[in-house]
Amino acid sequence: ETVLTVGSTKIDDERSSFSNYGNCVDIFAPGSSIKAAWIGDSNNEYDTISGTSMASPHVCGAAAVLLGNGIEKNSVNEEIISRATDGVVSDKGTGSPNKFLYAGVIGPTNLPTPMPPTPAPTPCMFYTFKIVVTTDSYPQETSWDLKDQNEVILEQREVGYFKEQSFDYEDMFCVLGETSSVTFMMYDSYGDGICCGY
Repeated sequence: ETVLTVGSTKIDDERSSFSNYGNCVDIFAPGSSIKAAWIGDSNNEYDTISGTSMASPHVCGAAAVLLGNGIEKNSVNEEIISRATDGVVSDKGTGSPNKFLYAGVIGPTNLPTPMPPTPAPTPCMFYTFKIVVTTDSYPQETSWDLKDQNEVILEQREVGYFKEQSFDYEDMFCVLGETSSVTFMMYDSYGDGICCGY
């Protein structure tokens, strides 16, 4: 395994005074006055700090971008060095390469596949029903059903469906099939009906 050794630069691309230099350095990256996550009491603490420990994550990020775009892991170091900008680091120090980190343009990011359009609702070809139930103080006792002429339940709301007191629950639905008549029945499981706020 090979590693990259990283020197630090300031905002004007001059080598940071604390940075190593010489032939032990492979590349330079920003490392002075970097805003970074920091220890604290909340999840959004940060500090502005300097060090090669700030320059190295820049190189790691470039490596991640290259790996994410299909560069083989054994080629990443070489790719980082070959993409670096030459000749911009001032006061690089004797023996240092004048290479400044640049990941380069990797290629266009593919746009996400658009979701298919939501189909228009199928128009009701038979009967449309709108049922509005205003609940009393014990809504969980209320239920209803809608049956066709053969006593087949077309729609229903069972005991426990309604939760909110004094609330308007609205349902709209389409009844398909050859329905000549329907019967709507409302029930109160306690037996005292929907009434009078109790």
